[in-house]
Amino acid sequence: MAAQRSNGEQGGKRRAFSRRRFLSGAAVGAGIAVADLGSLTDLAYGATNSITLENSSAGADDWDLTWVDDSIEGFAVPYSSNVGETVRFKIRTASTNYRISIYRVGWYAGKGARLIATINPSVALPQSQPDPVVDTVTGLVHCDNWAVSASWTIPATATSGVYVANFEPLDSTSVGNRCMFVVRKDGNTSDVLVQTSDSTYQAYNTWGGYSLYRGPAYYGRATKVSYHRPVEPAELEAKLRGVGFSEVTFLQPEEAAARYFPAPRPDHLPPPHRINTASARV
Repeated sequence: MAAQRSNGEQGGKRRAFSRRRFLSGAAVGAGIAVADLGSLTDLAYGATNSITLENSSAGADDWDLTWVDDSIEGFAVPYSSNVGETVRFKIRTASTNYRISIYRVGWYAGKGARLIATINPSVALPQSQPDPVVDTVTGLVHCDNWAVSASWTIPATATSGVYVANFEPLDSTSVGNRCMFVVRKDGNTSDVLVQTSDSTYQAYNTWGGYSLYRGPAYYGRATKVSYHRPVEPAELEAKLRGVGFSEVTFLQPEEAAARYFPAPRPDHLPPPHRINTASARV
């Protein structure tokens, strides 16, 4: 079913990305954020909160992938989870030995992320995953039929934010891949409410051959897309480095007390009274 896996058609093509490109994207995003919000320093600058405490921790030097390839690929279920809940990773690869390194994206003195946990697959490897389910009328592609490869229970002490799970093969020359997810802390209040742009990159995600803008479906594009599939590597890196990471790397040096949630979904929105008490929504 080659038409159902646009990544596979590229023959394991690698895509290169650099930290310099990441930081330049962050600078652009910061300018946008300033234009929209004005001075965030009036909200919480200099105050001690979970964000300032988190960013005082040591960042990781090697978290950012210079290259990514599709010989290993996967996604987090659900995309957004509250502290104390469990994130499940569904991964497809021929690797017989890999690990998952989980990072929180932030400032961390300019390093960009901190290592939170390293976990191993909970299944025998290699793990066989079936072809995705494809509706050729609507263009909907999903991998609900994939089995869970590993799980991580979010500690109650975790800080809300954008998290990255790096899939790191240890038995081959594959350079790895990654997925993103959001950790919420629904019981907290804070000055800034940050909404991630996940619905945008899922709309453009062509993994499986379909997106809301292209594909061989009945309408010449998909009319439905699913979060339950990998994101094509180049699209994930380009969109998140240009927008998603930029918001985070701008906000956190400003020390604004921020909490994070995904694009509006009824089951993942904070309670209305907590939205209304925020001083700013990004």
